[in-house]
Amino acid sequence: MKTIYQDIATKLSEQLAEVFCAHEDEIATRARLIDAEIAEITRQIGLEATQKILTHALEQEVKKNGIPD
Repeated sequence: MKTIYQDIATKLSEQLAEVFCAHEDEIATRARLIDAEIAEITRQIGLEATQKILTHALEQEVKKNGIPD
């Protein structure tokens, strides 16, 4: 993984941990469920990021190839 991607993963993991710790009253009793919730959140992040990246790539190709909007 490129360093810049590792940096964003580190920052996001810190933010996510802060949110969970601040908003989960019974975090110790839900510890076994946290991994599944985080997996669901990261899938959503991946989906949204992929959509934005592919939209950007499409827009670049349209501009590069002179295809009208």
